[in-house]
Amino acid sequence: MITVIIPTYNRREVLKDVLPSYLRQKYVERIILVDDGSTDDTKGMIKTLAEKEDRINYICLLKRKGAPAAKNAAINYLTSNYVLIGEDDVELDDSYAENLLKCLNEKKVSGVAGRIIYIGEKEKKLDALERVDKLGGNIIDAKNITSDFQLKRDKPIQVPFFHAVALFRSSVFNKYRYDENYIKNSYREETDFALQLSKNGHKLFFCPSAVCYHLPRKKVSFGGQREMNRLFYEIFTVINNARFLRKHYNYLRKELDINHTRFVQNLIFGTNRIKKQVGYLIKLIR
Repeated sequence: MITVIIPTYNRREVLKDVLPSYLRQKYVERIILVDDGSTDDTKGMIKTLAEKEDRINYICLLKRKGAPAAKNAAINYLTSNYVLIGEDDVELDDSYAENLLKCLNEKKVSGVAGRIIYIGEKEKKLDALERVDKLGGNIIDAKNITSDFQLKRDKPIQVPFFHAVALFRSSVFNKYRYDENYIKNSYREETDFALQLSKNGHKLFFCPSAVCYHLPRKKVSFGGQREMNRLFYEIFTVINNARFLRKHYNYLRKELDINHTRFVQNLIFGTNRIKKQVGYLIKLIR
């Protein structure tokens, strides 16, 4: 059976919208909602839902600690053989967990994740899926050390890392935890965790038969990891990315076959992001 862990912060209404898709998943015996010190009425909303659905458990952190710490808090209470890490702004296809579990056991690996489709502002889920199905490209972009797990593939493929909404064997958490040093927007924290496993011999697979949907950016432009102004969000993206690249320098160079010059370019890629946001803010002031 599967335990779902969903960290959340100040997204009361968004969480309320996506939670039914987690409750519909086959094999899910418990959902742990971790309130990362929300200041809205997240607690009241979850309490109301828990009165109707006994699979919902609630953990409340007294102050905000970030997504990695919120996940780790729930991991301490695991009882199931499998763990699905969820997101408060991601909706699952009804067969997402079932297809991931099938892939995990067929491949005999430690972790799996499916396609994550980013819905456009005026799109419906099926429209977004149809659009993305036509895209080409690589799942892992070694040049920029990025990924695109929207892409359609005919069969599962082994990957060194994947996105946040993933299924793991509970046994991996006997040794590994999410790194709580990814601060503020926690950029790269899920990639970091996956790489920890890969570096230590655990196999991870991308399973395209499982599909989930990230809600439109406009709908989730508040709360969560975006609870800060645009410039600061970009600054902490750069800070966390630099930490991630330094931490995994040797493994990334070997696994993705990138040279030192390319690695350094990726280390400082955020400089352009900061310049872009500063320019944006100057235009607003003018």
